[in-house]
Amino acid sequence: MNMPKLRRRDNELWMKRRYTGIWTKAKELGMSDDEVYAFAFQRLELNKPIDSLKTLGEQNIDRLYRAIRKLDSKP
Repeated sequence: MNMPKLRRRDNELWMKRRYTGIWTKAKELGMSDDEVYAFAFQRLELNKPIDSLKTLGEQNIDRLYRAIRKLDSKP
């Protein structure tokens, strides 16, 4: 996919696809919303906990997307 091009051309769609990818993988792993937010807080080394992915900037969304996609499914 041409995600870098999409990021420049249609940033809103790029963000939406990243959110969808994060939540899809989280669902596969059986993670709750709070677990996703805690994972983001810990993995991204944020200064304060979050209660919405929309508070994250582009770089952090991309980092979170890549980190969560690397996780293995629970047996």
